[in-house]
Amino acid sequence: MLGLILSGAASIGAQTNVSSPTETKAGSSALSRPRPNYRDKFMVDKLYYYMIDEFQKTVGVAPCNGVGDDMYRDNMEIPSTITYKGNTYTVTEIGPAAFFCCFDLEEIKIPLTVKYIGDRAFWGTWLKAINIPDGVEEIGDYCFSKILPATSLTIGKGLKKAGKDPFVECYDLESITVDPENTLYSNHDGALYTKDMKEVVKYPGYRKSVTSVVLPSTVERLATGAFEYCEYLTELTLNEGLKEIGAKAFHKCFGLKTLRIPSTVEKIADGSAFILMSGCKQFEVAEGNKRFETILDGRGLLDKTEKKLVSLLYTKDTAPIKIPEGIEAIGAKAMMVLYENKYVEKDYRGYGAYSYELPSTLKTIGAYAFSGTNIRSIKIPDGVETIPCGCFDDCQKLSFVSFGKGCKNIDDAVFNLCETMESSSESVLRVYAEEPPKLLMDEDDEYVEPFSDKMVRKTQLQVPSGSLAKYKDDKAVGWCDFLKVVQLEGQAAEDVQTSVPSIISRLGALTIVTPQASPIAIYSLDGIQLYTSTQTNFTVQLPEGFYLVTYMNKSYKVRVH
Repeated sequence: MLGLILSGAASIGAQTNVSSPTETKAGSSALSRPRPNYRDKFMVDKLYYYMIDEFQKTVGVAPCNGVGDDMYRDNMEIPSTITYKGNTYTVTEIGPAAFFCCFDLEEIKIPLTVKYIGDRAFWGTWLKAINIPDGVEEIGDYCFSKILPATSLTIGKGLKKAGKDPFVECYDLESITVDPENTLYSNHDGALYTKDMKEVVKYPGYRKSVTSVVLPSTVERLATGAFEYCEYLTELTLNEGLKEIGAKAFHKCFGLKTLRIPSTVEKIADGSAFILMSGCKQFEVAEGNKRFETILDGRGLLDKTEKKLVSLLYTKDTAPIKIPEGIEAIGAKAMMVLYENKYVEKDYRGYGAYSYELPSTLKTIGAYAFSGTNIRSIKIPDGVETIPCGCFDDCQKLSFVSFGKGCKNIDDAVFNLCETMESSSESVLRVYAEEPPKLLMDEDDEYVEPFSDKMVRKTQLQVPSGSLAKYKDDKAVGWCDFLKVVQLEGQAAEDVQTSVPSIISRLGALTIVTPQASPIAIYSLDGIQLYTSTQTNFTVQLPEGFYLVTYMNKSYKVRVH
């Protein structure tokens, strides 16, 4: 059950764009106090400290030397007081990131004098249990997040304020205990709720004895990760009165067979709420819901107001999936498959649709929309102007991509970990835009990096014949790095768009993408028809050898290897 910890700023950053209802109610801890000055930290015995108030003689625990440093390890105890330069100081805080990514830290004893624990203080540690003493009044953002081995969470009576998602990605929890006198949280059915019972904060994911849950009628929100990794849960009844479902709320709820969205639900976080609900065959939406409905035989969840595909349930079926016309947006992480550890990799890598046929009405795509999927090829329609961050991240089999005429911008890490695009000389990136799409700028005013060094060396970039010089020009940042830039079959973009298919042979299969729905056939060299289709995007498995592909009165000889 234990997953791989992802260290470093990038991993944390993936979480920080999601706000929590708890934070809205309680407020973010980072706003209420200045950041400690770690540059002047000092060491007493086995811990570093920073000065809080020299006059009041108070100090806080500071980080050691760096991320993952093994100085803070095994079983540690924070003293209530220390002596430094002849003075006695009371330890009242554990500073932000104090034990961040201390992978060898298994137990920590916190004294009653500690009132505040900062942002990410114990993020990614290897604690076996999370114990928040009675003296702690405030905890920061992601304070105890991603503590994978922790089997128990105990919250004392003094906690009054919590930042964003303090317990998200604590997958192995078996029990949660809250002091009855606590005014922020309560325990119901062995799970963590806000005191007013309006928000489900955390259900223990590794509680094998509970397979069915019915939410009380008071619940209005599901926090980020509320039911994540509850793999033993086979039935979950969401109450009428529920209004909001947070990100990762049902992440890896493998056991759920169906999920019914109440009529009162008004807001659902983009697709990450339902990542890898692999046992779920369909969504159901209660009659009277004004915001959401199902599509694709219940496998898709649509926001009617925004005409947005919120989520598409995971499937192992490799058949192409056609997204219906009329949809204008695909939400962030809508189809995402997240490979967090070797077990998920083993069970899910290499399964799922070979391609998605996107509607001509599509205008926007959310970040990481197709990340980790099994697609071999995809065509982005003309109406999409921006290719978002991580759009095809970790799509290892992807070998053909086309961007439509309207593409104007491209964000960071679009092709991150796209192994085939980095290794196969048969991979193709086809861009119909006459002007090279602009690379966006990051927060440091530097150009983002949508393409890896390996990709620009291997993948062939196909562009309109009249734009070849523009894409090769040094001013075309990112595009000019491609070593193989060719015009689209020597024709204008309009002609190619109506007549030339993309045929890619890899790993015993042909992936064929055609500009329009017209009969296409595959023959053996002796003239026997083996396959025919009118789909514009499909993959077919074939024995090794040579074949003829016919499309719009033209023939193409290809080799399957």
